[in-house]
Amino acid sequence: MTSDPLADYLSLPDDERPAEFVGGERILLEMPTPLHQRIVFRVSRLLDDEVEARGDGEVFLSPVDLLIREEPLTIRQPDVFLVPASSLPKDLSYRTDRLVCFRPSLAVEVLSPSSHRSEMSRRLRDYASLGIGEIWLLDPDTRTLVVMNLVNGSYVQNHRLGADERIQSSLLPGTQATVGQLFG
Repeated sequence: MTSDPLADYLSLPDDERPAEFVGGERILLEMPTPLHQRIVFRVSRLLDDEVEARGDGEVFLSPVDLLIREEPLTIRQPDVFLVPASSLPKDLSYRTDRLVCFRPSLAVEVLSPSSHRSEMSRRLRDYASLGIGEIWLLDPDTRTLVVMNLVNGSYVQNHRLGADERIQSSLLPGTQATVGQLFG
Protein backbone atom coordinates (compact mmCIF):
# COMPACT_ATOMS: atom_id res chain seq x y z
CA MET A 1 0.00 0.00 0.00
CA THR A 2 1.15 3.53 -0.78
CA SER A 3 0.55 6.71 1.15
CA ASP A 4 -2.40 7.48 -1.15
CA PRO A 5 -5.45 5.46 0.01
CA LEU A 6 -7.56 6.51 -2.98
CA ALA A 7 -4.88 5.35 -5.46
CA ASP A 8 -4.59 2.09 -3.51
CA TYR A 9 -8.34 1.62 -3.73
CA LEU A 10 -8.43 2.29 -7.47
CA SER A 11 -5.67 -0.27 -8.03
CA LEU A 12 -7.56 -3.08 -6.23
CA PRO A 13 -8.71 -5.90 -8.51
CA ASP A 14 -12.44 -6.38 -8.91
CA ASP A 15 -13.64 -9.28 -6.84
CA GLU A 16 -16.98 -10.95 -6.52
CA ARG A 17 -17.93 -9.65 -3.10
CA PRO A 18 -19.00 -6.03 -2.72
CA ALA A 19 -17.11 -3.86 -0.25
CA GLU A 20 -17.11 -0.36 1.14
CA PHE A 21 -14.35 1.66 2.75
CA VAL A 22 -15.20 3.33 6.02
CA GLY A 23 -12.58 5.45 7.74
CA GLY A 24 -9.92 3.87 5.53
CA GLU A 25 -10.90 0.30 6.46
CA ARG A 26 -12.26 -2.14 3.86
CA ILE A 27 -15.60 -3.59 4.96
CA LEU A 28 -17.00 -6.60 3.08
CA LEU A 29 -20.72 -6.38 2.47
CA GLU A 30 -23.28 -9.17 2.61
CA MET A 31 -24.28 -10.64 -0.69
CA PRO A 32 -27.83 -9.46 -1.38
CA THR A 33 -30.75 -11.87 -1.36
CA PRO A 34 -33.11 -12.23 -4.32
CA LEU A 35 -35.79 -10.32 -2.34
CA HIS A 36 -33.36 -7.48 -1.67
CA GLN A 37 -32.44 -7.27 -5.35
CA ARG A 38 -36.09 -7.42 -6.41
CA ILE A 39 -36.81 -4.36 -4.23
CA VAL A 40 -33.71 -2.56 -5.56
CA PHE A 41 -34.88 -3.27 -9.11
CA ARG A 42 -38.39 -1.96 -8.43
CA VAL A 43 -37.09 1.22 -6.76
CA SER A 44 -34.64 1.85 -9.57
CA ARG A 45 -37.36 1.28 -12.18
CA LEU A 46 -39.68 3.76 -10.45
CA LEU A 47 -36.94 6.37 -10.15
CA ASP A 48 -35.71 5.80 -13.69
CA ASP A 49 -39.24 6.22 -15.09
CA GLU A 50 -39.57 9.51 -13.21
CA VAL A 51 -36.13 10.72 -14.34
CA GLU A 52 -36.83 9.75 -17.97
CA ALA A 53 -40.18 11.55 -17.92
CA ARG A 54 -38.54 14.75 -16.65
CA GLY A 55 -35.21 14.31 -18.43
CA ASP A 56 -33.48 15.17 -15.19
CA GLY A 57 -30.68 13.00 -13.88
CA GLU A 58 -29.46 9.46 -13.67
CA VAL A 59 -30.19 6.48 -11.42
CA PHE A 60 -27.36 4.27 -10.13
CA LEU A 61 -27.63 0.80 -8.53
CA SER A 62 -25.25 -1.01 -6.25
CA PRO A 63 -22.55 -2.07 -6.46
CA VAL A 64 -21.52 1.40 -7.67
CA ASP A 65 -18.97 3.09 -5.43
CA LEU A 66 -19.86 6.57 -4.17
CA LEU A 67 -16.94 8.62 -2.83
CA ILE A 68 -17.88 10.23 0.47
CA ARG A 69 -14.42 11.58 1.35
CA GLU A 70 -10.77 10.93 0.57
CA GLU A 71 -9.45 11.40 4.14
CA PRO A 72 -10.03 9.08 5.79
CA LEU A 73 -11.07 7.15 2.71
CA THR A 74 -14.82 6.53 2.86
CA ILE A 75 -16.66 4.93 -0.04
CA ARG A 76 -20.25 3.74 0.26
CA GLN A 77 -22.52 1.68 -2.00
CA PRO A 78 -26.10 2.82 -1.54
CA ASP A 79 -28.56 0.28 -2.92
CA VAL A 80 -29.92 2.94 -5.29
CA PHE A 81 -29.07 6.59 -5.70
CA LEU A 82 -30.32 9.39 -7.89
CA VAL A 83 -28.08 12.15 -9.21
CA PRO A 84 -29.80 15.22 -10.66
CA ALA A 85 -28.72 16.40 -14.10
CA SER A 86 -27.28 19.58 -12.58
CA SER A 87 -24.74 17.46 -10.64
CA LEU A 88 -23.70 15.24 -13.56
CA PRO A 89 -20.61 16.10 -15.60
CA LYS A 90 -21.25 17.12 -19.21
CA ASP A 91 -18.59 14.62 -20.29
CA LEU A 92 -20.21 11.16 -20.23
CA SER A 93 -16.91 9.42 -19.45
CA TYR A 94 -18.07 9.16 -15.81
CA ARG A 95 -20.24 6.25 -16.93
CA THR A 96 -17.15 4.06 -17.21
CA ASP A 97 -15.37 5.33 -14.08
CA ARG A 98 -15.02 2.99 -11.14
CA LEU A 99 -15.90 5.68 -8.62
CA VAL A 100 -18.77 8.20 -8.61
CA CYS A 101 -17.55 11.55 -7.32
CA PHE A 102 -20.66 13.74 -7.49
CA ARG A 103 -23.51 14.35 -5.07
CA PRO A 104 -26.80 12.45 -5.29
CA SER A 105 -30.09 14.06 -4.31
CA LEU A 106 -31.46 10.73 -3.02
CA ALA A 107 -29.96 7.56 -1.53
CA VAL A 108 -32.05 4.44 -0.96
CA GLU A 109 -31.19 1.64 1.46
CA VAL A 110 -33.05 -1.67 1.64
CA LEU A 111 -32.74 -2.93 5.19
CA SER A 112 -31.81 -6.52 5.91
CA PRO A 113 -32.08 -8.60 9.08
CA SER A 114 -28.39 -7.88 9.69
CA SER A 115 -28.79 -4.08 9.37
CA HIS A 116 -27.46 -2.78 12.65
CA ARG A 117 -28.69 0.52 14.01
CA SER A 118 -25.14 1.74 14.74
CA GLU A 119 -23.99 0.96 11.18
CA MET A 120 -27.03 2.71 9.70
CA SER A 121 -26.29 5.76 11.90
CA ARG A 122 -22.72 5.90 10.54
CA ARG A 123 -23.99 5.47 7.00
CA LEU A 124 -26.49 8.32 7.47
CA ARG A 125 -23.76 10.57 8.90
CA ASP A 126 -21.66 9.85 5.81
CA TYR A 127 -24.58 10.67 3.52
CA ALA A 128 -25.25 13.88 5.48
CA SER A 129 -21.61 14.92 5.14
CA LEU A 130 -22.01 14.63 1.37
CA GLY A 131 -25.20 16.70 1.50
CA ILE A 132 -27.60 14.06 0.15
CA GLY A 133 -30.97 15.77 0.63
CA GLU A 134 -33.27 12.75 0.93
CA ILE A 135 -32.91 9.18 2.20
CA TRP A 136 -35.33 6.29 1.79
CA LEU A 137 -35.12 3.31 4.14
CA LEU A 138 -37.17 0.34 2.93
CA ASP A 139 -37.93 -2.45 5.40
CA PRO A 140 -39.04 -5.70 3.70
CA ASP A 141 -40.12 -7.22 7.03
CA THR A 142 -42.65 -4.48 7.82
CA ARG A 143 -43.22 -3.42 4.17
CA THR A 144 -42.65 0.19 5.15
CA LEU A 145 -40.79 3.15 3.69
CA VAL A 146 -39.22 5.80 5.90
CA VAL A 147 -38.50 9.07 4.07
CA MET A 148 -35.94 11.33 5.72
CA ASN A 149 -34.73 14.76 4.70
CA LEU A 150 -31.50 16.55 5.55
CA VAL A 151 -32.15 19.47 7.92
CA ASN A 152 -29.26 21.42 9.46
CA GLY A 153 -26.78 18.60 8.82
CA SER A 154 -28.90 15.69 10.15
CA TYR A 155 -31.71 13.57 8.87
CA VAL A 156 -35.25 14.12 10.08
CA GLN A 157 -37.95 11.55 9.45
CA ASN A 158 -40.73 13.13 7.40
CA HIS A 159 -42.85 10.08 6.61
CA ARG A 160 -43.23 6.48 7.69
CA LEU A 161 -45.40 4.94 5.02
CA GLY A 162 -47.14 1.57 4.95
CA ALA A 163 -47.63 -0.66 1.93
CA ASP A 164 -51.02 0.81 0.96
CA GLU A 165 -49.84 4.43 1.15
CA ARG A 166 -48.69 6.55 -1.77
CA ILE A 167 -44.98 7.39 -1.82
CA GLN A 168 -44.42 10.91 -0.50
CA SER A 169 -41.17 12.44 -1.65
CA SER A 170 -40.12 15.96 -2.55
CA LEU A 171 -38.24 14.38 -5.46
CA LEU A 172 -41.29 12.58 -6.89
CA PRO A 173 -44.10 15.10 -6.60
CA GLY A 174 -47.35 13.71 -7.91
CA THR A 175 -46.26 10.07 -8.09
CA GLN A 176 -49.14 7.64 -7.80
CA ALA A 177 -46.90 4.71 -6.83
CA THR A 178 -47.57 3.03 -3.50
CA VAL A 179 -44.98 1.68 -1.12
CA GLY A 180 -46.33 -1.85 -1.65
CA GLN A 181 -45.43 -1.66 -5.35
CA LEU A 182 -41.76 -1.44 -4.33
CA PHE A 183 -41.99 -4.74 -2.49
CA GLY A 184 -43.90 -6.63 -5.19
